Amino acid sequence: MWTVRNFIAIQQSHSISCQGYHQYTVRTGYDPVIAHRSYALFAFTAKKPGAVTSVDEKGVIVEYEDGQIEGYEIGRRFGNAAGLIIPHQIVTPLKPKDKVAVGDVIVYNSGFFEPDFFNPKQVVLKNSINVKTVLWESIQTFEDSSSISKRVADKLTTSITKVKDIILTFDQAVSKLVKPGDKVTADSVLCLIEDSVTANNKLFDDASIDTLKALSAQAPKANINGVVEKIEVYYHGDKEDMSESLKAAANTSDKEHRKLANSLGRESFTGRVDGGFRIDGNPLGLDQLAIRIYITTSVSAGLGD
Repeated sequence: MWTVRNFIAIQQSHSISCQGYHQYTVRTGYDPVIAHRSYALFAFTAKKPGAVTSVDEKGVIVEYEDGQIEGYEIGRRFGNAAGLIIPHQIVTPLKPKDKVAVGDVIVYNSGFFEPDFFNPKQVVLKNSINVKTVLWESIQTFEDSSSISKRVADKLTTSITKVKDIILTFDQAVSKLVKPGDKVTADSVLCLIEDSVTANNKLFDDASIDTLKALSAQAPKANINGVVEKIEVYYHGDKEDMSESLKAAANTSDKEHRKLANSLGRESFTGRVDGGFRIDGNPLGLDQLAIRIYITTSVSAGLGD
């Protein structure tokens, strides 16, 4: 029993969500307890009575009876585990003016939890699928091996996110930057970069742009098939020193930061950083800017999964 308890902790710490998962067919009674022992990236429950004051696409704000006001982030979030970036979809079952009692779910991760069939105000862990299983000795089941069908592999499809960081200096310019929702392939160009000599001279016509696409240093590629989900801009220095295109990108990112802060009832913030901000271990220098692009792709179960 001790060995089983040790192994289950190790295995569950490496589990990720899959599109075909649902709550257990056979319940143990502990299923709804897990959400109460998680944190807001997976599930959060009310610790005291209160009421919902606002809900939008980025957050939900709850005012508790003792006067405390707390905001909880919803929407797309990204978790990092051992260098693997996993997208999470955080949702809320609540609406403005809803009352919450102690133990009611405020937010939950729809990849790992779903509403309880027996009590919609609670959520239960979902990490199983029902499949027909055959005991069959063959080369595919040698020793402790097993084999699954393509249909089962598709049910076990999960999502992973690759982050592309593009480092620029303030005197450079950027054009044709991808937008959230754009579909990209491995060869797709994420943006076109103009250096300080040509940035303000309008020298690029269509023929020049086609030439630039062949220069990987000036036209960074996605190197992955997927969908652009999010773009963030971080900068070290004053926005007034940026080229117009970089300033526009930074302003768009800062607007999203402020919108998130307002949705959570918190102090607004921007993408301005100092020399302590690092990308791949390297500090972002003065008058440098980083465009961080999140690209998400779907992966079905394969060898060794």
